[in-house]
Amino acid sequence: MPARVCGGVELHWREWGAGPAIVALHPGPGADGALLGDWLAPLGDAHRVLALDLPDHGRSAPAPPGERSLPGYARAVRAFAETLGLGPYTLLGHSFGAFVALTCAVEHPGHAARVIASCGAAAEAAFDGFEARVRAFGRPAVTAAFEAEETARTEADLRAAWRGQMPFFCADPDGPACAALRARLDDVRFRVDVALDEDAFDGYDVRDRLAGVDAPLLAIAGAEDRALPPAAAAEIAALAPRERLVTIDGAGHFPYAERPGAYLDAVRAFAAG
Repeated sequence: MPARVCGGVELHWREWGAGPAIVALHPGPGADGALLGDWLAPLGDAHRVLALDLPDHGRSAPAPPGERSLPGYARAVRAFAETLGLGPYTLLGHSFGAFVALTCAVEHPGHAARVIASCGAAAEAAFDGFEARVRAFGRPAVTAAFEAEETARTEADLRAAWRGQMPFFCADPDGPACAALRARLDDVRFRVDVALDEDAFDGYDVRDRLAGVDAPLLAIAGAEDRALPPAAAAEIAALAPRERLVTIDGAGHFPYAERPGAYLDAVRAFAAG
């Protein structure tokens, strides 16, 4: 993995291809770019794809004091793009990464030429009812895995909890995409302290500022996403002036793994302008 000091923090990333840059931000908190991994690599046929480990995540260094926050991570993304001289770039954030990407869009308008919010939301209120959705899923082992996450003490504990939760996040809980995602967790370097930080989303709400974002925005939703239902992406599309919404049928919270063809086609078309 290449590494560079950006804004005073050593950041690590995975990279594929050449061309106009796409900076990809991983799910989490507490995971890293391996959970996007090779699924985005095909975009390297026309783009330089950089899957960044945010500060406090993966192999990247800890954030400076006071910067472990969505605005702090957004500043790190800006420093990363400027240090590498990426020029007009597309910022793609998935799940937690989408919250960082949208924070970057409202706090650093125009810095990213285009922004993709993949299975994200404009406010932490989108998590309302999450526990009820987990219970309604009706798999005791999955419910137990979410409970186990709350008491995780080691990286192995957290990896096991995420592996047990994964069927909830997939449209087909027993399908090959779910199996592939569970296997990919072996490559993730987890940070337990970050994953269990209860303040990770505290106060997150960009709804009233999306109207001021002039950069084109793409919201991607999985039609069968139980974690952040498609209404969350639709809300982003309704609020941003230059927004496009793509809903991917047959996909849950990880459409890039469940329906990679449709997902990559949507990203390619948008990133190409």
